[in-house]
Amino acid sequence: MQREPSIPQLKENHITYKKQEMKGETVHFVSLPWSYLLAGLALFIVGILDYNLLGNLIGHPEHPTTGEYIGQGIAVFLGGVSFFYTVGLIPLIVGIFMLIYCLFSMKKIEIANNGSLCKIQERKLVFPTFSEINLPDINQIKYTNTGLKFKHTWILLFIPMAVRILQFGIPLFGEPLAQDEILPTMMVITALIDILVAIFILLYPNHQLTFDSERKKYILNFFPMKKNQEISEEVCKLLDLYIHPSETEENLWEVFRNQNDSKGGKQGKQRNYFRIIFSMIVLIASIIGTSAEFLWGTDLSMVGLTFGAYVLLQAFQNDLSEETLVTIDQHQKKSKYRVKNGRYWTSIRFCDIDLKNGLWRKTQFRSVNFTDILGMGLLVYLSTLEFLWSWRFLNIFNGLILVDLILTTIMWGVIICGCFIYLLIPLNYLVFNYGNSQDSYQIYPPTTKFISVGDFHTLKKSLFLPSLKKESIFRIFGFAIIVLLTLITAIF
Repeated sequence: MQREPSIPQLKENHITYKKQEMKGETVHFVSLPWSYLLAGLALFIVGILDYNLLGNLIGHPEHPTTGEYIGQGIAVFLGGVSFFYTVGLIPLIVGIFMLIYCLFSMKKIEIANNGSLCKIQERKLVFPTFSEINLPDINQIKYTNTGLKFKHTWILLFIPMAVRILQFGIPLFGEPLAQDEILPTMMVITALIDILVAIFILLYPNHQLTFDSERKKYILNFFPMKKNQEISEEVCKLLDLYIHPSETEENLWEVFRNQNDSKGGKQGKQRNYFRIIFSMIVLIASIIGTSAEFLWGTDLSMVGLTFGAYVLLQAFQNDLSEETLVTIDQHQKKSKYRVKNGRYWTSIRFCDIDLKNGLWRKTQFRSVNFTDILGMGLLVYLSTLEFLWSWRFLNIFNGLILVDLILTTIMWGVIICGCFIYLLIPLNYLVFNYGNSQDSYQIYPPTTKFISVGDFHTLKKSLFLPSLKKESIFRIFGFAIIVLLTLITAIF
């Protein structure tokens, strides 16, 4: 009896230190999270400097203590800890963890494609893996260099801490009782490093390659050492994801009107400056409030600086699209698109796409996450308190207080209007639906002016669309609750 040939089993995340044979067209490159490496080195160095220059004392210098006192003062309370623990300890710990992460994350990646099988080998210090992916089973492949995920939390960690350090450190310059200028200098340097590190990590996110089937998902995260464009094009060409701008000519605003006849489209520069303008106004007001104790109080300025920096980075990553390209192969029912936002871009290949239900233009609200809701909630709440208390303690005979009242009132109006636009002005999106997931990107009519905020002219109509009615009521109700809580707090 003749035995049937056995079908080889695909290897998925197979741990092996042995170099595997890679057949077919191959791309290989070194992956190193260099943004984390530089950030970790900066935090580690400034943490060590704080340790050596500010001391590690715990206790009062004149009594039995732990650590060494070198004359730079005690933080928190008398007989407490040296300033190293409040200024440099967290950067030092975070820096060490970043360097350890870099050590175990650096790897050499090889990707091979022979037409039906994609092989991916990750050669790294610990747990090197090898995977085989059967391409006919894949529903969609996605390549993106916008892998931020939860990296925005770096802003929530470092910005408030840095601002508080600057508030205490800058006034210490020229203090008559100070022995020298070492303490304020190290406080300012540490705070600036904290701010730069948070921004630097977000400006250089990781790349991500995703293979989706009906049953499984394979995700490869990496930080290429080569230039973004070189690696992006090599990987996309290997997996048939690359789109040349000349492949599409029709304007995307009209491309899905007759979807059955569509072959794709192209949209040029897309600009929405609302979040940039709004965040800059909030940041400037917060800087004035923090440095001059004028216009805004300390708590509101802290929230404004943190949320303003978050919104500004969001705007640079999402609101300044350079190009949107879509191609559709009607015969094979496949499509791929490329969306470029500044340096950041996404390219996806669909399989078996429904041209009528898989691609469409949609009016919807700007998506928000927990950080958006928390930031805007605190901003509205604290700015309303500032506004109400300014009027409550009005002194028309003091010119400075009167000017402060006028500016506070104006800024309160700006915050209320800005948050209203952020939450309740709908935008047009190009939606790509694949399976149980979808991606959406802002898109504007060809007649849209260079500066676009939102669709004010369709506001009334859009708010009561069946698809938006429930969400619009929920957002208006939440906005009203925040204002009501503020009024109750101010009165009682």
